[in-house]
Amino acid sequence: EEVTMDQCDRKAPTHADMEACAVPKAWMHHLLLQGTPMDGKTFDLCNKSIKSLSTNFPGAMPDKLVVTLLLRALHQTLPNFSKENTLLGTSFCPDEISNEKGDLPNLLYEEFGKTFHLGGLAGIPFTGKTGFKAFASHVPTNGNVLIVYGPHVAISPDGEVG
Repeated sequence: EEVTMDQCDRKAPTHADMEACAVPKAWMHHLLLQGTPMDGKTFDLCNKSIKSLSTNFPGAMPDKLVVTLLLRALHQTLPNFSKENTLLGTSFCPDEISNEKGDLPNLLYEEFGKTFHLGGLAGIPFTGKTGFKAFASHVPTNGNVLIVYGPHVAISPDGEVG
């Protein structure tokens, strides 16, 4: 039996729909396009992974949501913030799976158009003093610096983190 995210939006969902909607909608939308049907097996696998993600990394958000909230916070807290006067520095794990279209590094690049890569095995900047001096020399006059970093982990279909 197929379950769609559209069933979650019904005014009077069935009990089965409510059970299916226990999966956080933001994550399901991130994994599968809104309204895309999935069979029960796929749903169960996604549900296990999302439950593990929520348990092991409380507060974790899909990449697009992170970018949306980041931009909102920057506009609210920095009166002179613009993408043109901000230099983005990133330090993400260089693994190819972390740098695919739709992933956080890619989405940030699409938003800011320029990125200074600070290294990043396990998401830790390893550029050193010289690298940070080079980074600082590229900051626009009276501009802003934004550094975003982080590792990645995998979650198996059974919900194991590794």
